[in-house]
Amino acid sequence: MAADPPPRRTKDTAEPPASPATLPTGLAARGIAGVGLTAEQVNTAIDKGADALWKHIRKDGFRNPADFGRNGPQSLAALALVHAGLHKRNEEFDRCLRAYLGAVRPESRGVYELGLIAMTIADYGDPEFFPTLRTTARLLLEGQGRQGTWDYSIRVPSEAWVQPVSVLRASGRIPPEGMPDERPWRRNTPVNEKIDGDNSVTQFALLGLHAAARAGIRLDKEYWKLILDEAIRRQNEDGGWAYHEPGHRSYGSMTAAGICAVAVGLHHTGGERPLERQEVIRGLLWLDKHFTVKDNPQSGSYHYYYLYSLERVGRILDTEFIGRHEWYPLGARYLVDAQEKEGLWNSRADGNDTVLASSFALLFLTRATPTLYAPRKRDGDGVVRTSVVAGPVPRVYVILDCSGSMMEEMEGKTKFDVARAAVLDLARSLPEGGQMALRAYGHRKRAIEPGAGEDTELVMPMGPVDVQQVQAVLDRLRCRGRTPMAFSLKQARPEIERAAARDRVNLILLTDGGEDVNSGHDPVQNAGAYRGMKNVETSIVGFDINQENWSRQLRAMADASGGRYLPAADAKALNESLRAAVVGKPERFIITDSNARKVAEGDFGDSVKLPEGRYLLRCQVEGTWHETSFWVLTDETTSVVFDVAALRSR
Repeated sequence: MAADPPPRRTKDTAEPPASPATLPTGLAARGIAGVGLTAEQVNTAIDKGADALWKHIRKDGFRNPADFGRNGPQSLAALALVHAGLHKRNEEFDRCLRAYLGAVRPESRGVYELGLIAMTIADYGDPEFFPTLRTTARLLLEGQGRQGTWDYSIRVPSEAWVQPVSVLRASGRIPPEGMPDERPWRRNTPVNEKIDGDNSVTQFALLGLHAAARAGIRLDKEYWKLILDEAIRRQNEDGGWAYHEPGHRSYGSMTAAGICAVAVGLHHTGGERPLERQEVIRGLLWLDKHFTVKDNPQSGSYHYYYLYSLERVGRILDTEFIGRHEWYPLGARYLVDAQEKEGLWNSRADGNDTVLASSFALLFLTRATPTLYAPRKRDGDGVVRTSVVAGPVPRVYVILDCSGSMMEEMEGKTKFDVARAAVLDLARSLPEGGQMALRAYGHRKRAIEPGAGEDTELVMPMGPVDVQQVQAVLDRLRCRGRTPMAFSLKQARPEIERAAARDRVNLILLTDGGEDVNSGHDPVQNAGAYRGMKNVETSIVGFDINQENWSRQLRAMADASGGRYLPAADAKALNESLRAAVVGKPERFIITDSNARKVAEGDFGDSVKLPEGRYLLRCQVEGTWHETSFWVLTDETTSVVFDVAALRSR
C-alpha cells in the first residue's frame, strides 16, 4: 500500500529561518557594456543564431509546412524563433509556424510540449490559434495532480478537454479588477491521486498556464495555490530546490524553477510581491552563492537549460541582479563567445542536441520571458483587432435558377444578371484551395418545349476555383424555361455524394420561385434525401420570392434537408446570403461602451483604437446576433475572433 503523502507545508505553517534573509542592496547595473558587449553584437548573435537554427531544422527537408513542430525540440525552437523575430523576416518559417500551430493536436502531446505550445501561441499573438491555446490550457488544468504538480503526459477523457467553442471570443490581458461576469475555470474531472510530478516538467505546465492567463484565460485561485504551496514545501533547508522532494541535493535549474513557481503562484493568488517573500529571497541567495553561467550549478548537466531557467528568474522577478551578479550581461557574454562559426550553439551537458542548446541560447539572449509586474499605463488608448477563423476550406455546389422569371427586372438589371454577379462574387470570395461546381436548370429549353421539366445540366464540375472560367460559364447561360428544382436535386445527388466522400460540401440552391413542374418529382422529398448525408450542408436561397406558397415550399425544403432557408430581397441581401451559406462571415460589427453607446463599427479584419475601458462587440449572421464583452487596456491589443467553424457546428 502506498505511503501517506508527506504533510503539506503552506505559507501559514512553514517555519521561517531564525533570522530573515536579505538580498544585497546598492548595486549599480553596468549593462552589457560592462562585459565588453554592444547591442549590435547581441542582436547580430540573435539574428545569426535564428537563421542558422532554421537552416539546421530544414536540412532534412519538409514534405509540407506542417512537418515542422513534429517533436519536442522543434516545439522549443518555434518559441525561440518567434522571440528572435524570425517570423517577421522569413516567410518560409512563418508559413511553417502557422501550419504547425494550425494542425497541432494538443491532446497528443506531452506536458513539456503543451507548455511550449501555449507560450508560442500567446507570444506569436495571432488570434486564429487561440482556440488551440484554450484546448491546451484545459488539458493542463485537467492534468494537474493532487499536490499541484504534473506528470509527463496527460490522460483524461475527451469530454473533459474538448471546448464548447463560442462563435465570438475575446482574448487579451484582463485588468487587475477583472471582469465581474467572467467565471474562472474549474476542473471537469476528479483529481488523479496518482500524479506526483517533478519540478522540471511542472515548471513547463506552469509556464503554459501562465501564458494562457496572459491571454485572458482565468483559472480558479485554488489551482495556483496548489502550485504555490507545493513549491514552498519542496524547498530545501539551504534555500535551493532539488529535482523532486526536499532533502535531495539542490541544483541550479531546479532552484530557478522553484523560485519561478513561488513567484507565479503568488502573482495569481494575490499574495505578496515575490521579492518580499523569504522563500524567494533564500532561493536567490542560493543562486548567488553558487552563481555561474558556465555550467548548471551542483548538477553538471543541462547547462543551456539552466541558462534559460536563469533568464526566467531575472525576467519574472524583473531584476537585473541575482544576488550580487548582473545575470544578463554575464550570460550574454558567455553565449556570444560560445556561438559557433555558422551561428549555432552546442553543449555536451545538453546531450549534444544542437536544436535544444540553440533554442535555449536564443530564449536567454532575447530575454523571452515577460515580467510579472511591469508597470501598466492607464487612461490611454488601446487597440481592438478583429479577425475571422475560417472553417474547413469550402467546396461549393451551386444549383442556379435560369428559368424565364429570372428575366424580370430589379434595380435596373435583370434578376438573372444580379444572380450571376452574386455567384461570381462568391467564387472570388472563396479562400485559396476552395472548389466550386455549378449546375443550371431552365437554361436550354423554353417552358413550352418538350423536356423543359427535366432541363438541368452540370455546366461546371467540382474543381479548383478559376474565376475567369466561372465567369465564362455564367456568361453562356440564358434564361429560357421552367423551374425543375426537384429533378435538379435528384440529378445532383450522386455528384455531391462523390464530392463529399472526404470533404465538406456546401450545397446552395438559388431560386426566385417554387417548383413549377408537375412531373411527379417532389421538391421537399428530394431535398430531404440530403438530410444526414455525410459532409453536406444545404442552403436554399430564395431570391425576391413574392408568393407566400413559394416561401412555404422553400422553407419546407430547407427543413427537410436539415439545412437553412436564406431569403434575399435584393442584390445586397443576395450577396450576403451566398457568403453566409458558405463562409458564415458577418459583414459588420458594432462596439458599444459600458453605457451601451455605440463607439465604433467596422468589418471583421479591421482594427479599432478605443480608450481604456470595458466594451461589448455585437454582430449578426443569418438573422442571429452574437456578442462578447472585453477590455481595452492602454497601449495593448485585444483580439476578437469570429469562429466560422463554431458557427457551422451549431
